[in-house]
Amino acid sequence: MPGLSGLVLLGLCLTLHTCRAFPQQLPGLSAVSPLQLEAPGGGGNGTGGAPGCGPCEPELCPETRGCRAGLVRDACGCCDECGNLEGQACDPGDSSVFYGLCGTGLRCQADPRPAGGAGEEEEEEEEVCVCEEQDPVCGSDGVTYMNVCQFRETAFSRPELRTTERGPCKTGTAPAHL
Repeated sequence: MPGLSGLVLLGLCLTLHTCRAFPQQLPGLSAVSPLQLEAPGGGGNGTGGAPGCGPCEPELCPETRGCRAGLVRDACGCCDECGNLEGQACDPGDSSVFYGLCGTGLRCQADPRPAGGAGEEEEEEEEVCVCEEQDPVCGSDGVTYMNVCQFRETAFSRPELRTTERGPCKTGTAPAHL
């Protein structure tokens, strides 16, 4: 049954982002205990700053693709990973601990949306990625984007898209809500 336990361990590892080099270690999986993965130097790929980080080996970093908010450093400070998009939960400060770091032009701050309705218990305030520039921009497609971060996210998959002016478009479609 080492195949099933290996698959479960791989899924857990990928979900928690604790060991970046894990896919390259699959052949020796049955010899690695979960405790070894948590120990410093026990399977991670980093500088040793966070639990599970070993020496940084950039050649073991996973390839990053489709990062609509740009690249940030992982929890170990070794590999690049996708930054979080506007509205996604984030880790405050400059190190990725649980949720990850905000992408280009975004900052992590208390959720600006109103808290739950009346009668709900007061929960710990969640921090989310918020665009640093909140002014609308006009895209070359005639669409008004609520801010430059939403424009960048759209332009990621449409490289021909450009901004034509700051502020809403004079003609075209209503603001885009991503």
